[in-house]
Amino acid sequence: MRPGDKLIEKIRDGDTSAGARDKATSYLLHELGKGYPPRNLARLLTSDNPDAVEAGAWLLAEQGRHGVELRHLAVPLLGHPAEGVRFWAIDSLVTWATIEDAPALALAIAAVADDSRAVRWKALHFLTATGPSELAAGAASLPDPALRTPALWLAGQNLGSFDRDGILARLGSPDPLTATFAVAAAKRLITMDRTLLEHATRVADDELARYAERELETG
Repeated sequence: MRPGDKLIEKIRDGDTSAGARDKATSYLLHELGKGYPPRNLARLLTSDNPDAVEAGAWLLAEQGRHGVELRHLAVPLLGHPAEGVRFWAIDSLVTWATIEDAPALALAIAAVADDSRAVRWKALHFLTATGPSELAAGAASLPDPALRTPALWLAGQNLGSFDRDGILARLGSPDPLTATFAVAAAKRLITMDRTLLEHATRVADDELARYAERELETG
């Protein structure tokens, strides 16, 4: 049995302590870097142990495009009951999803309305980081017009053509969902108009305002 196989079994074991599991996960990341096949993460992603699934989802996100062979297992994780799993599943999508993965992209976009603050934050990051074609494909696949309409609007805001007044108006909206897509637009356009993100730091929703502040500092 290879070291990576032993580590996976340790992570899957429900009797493993949180500290030992975290250490085994870090070692497994090292083994993956040395050539251990990412496809073997399937044993974590399909585990009945939610802690093991979360570890697998994080490791999958760390694999970048090398994780694409597990896309069939990654997509269902977007609806997993554990918020940590949903969080990392969204992260993995950024690196390998294409317009052919429109239904999965739609699920990641819809996560801006998730019950978990952490997952909403990751979904907002997804809106700012995914490519324009992927964003448009995902937006068009959203069944709920309450999400599809603002998502399609966001997909139409790009470096070549954007509605500055429309973004500012939406940043001033008392509706958190409307403001969320406006904040995402402001971040996507930071290289063209930094003042939009400055305006975003003053939105009514504290969660969104803090996100904008953090992005302004690091951008």
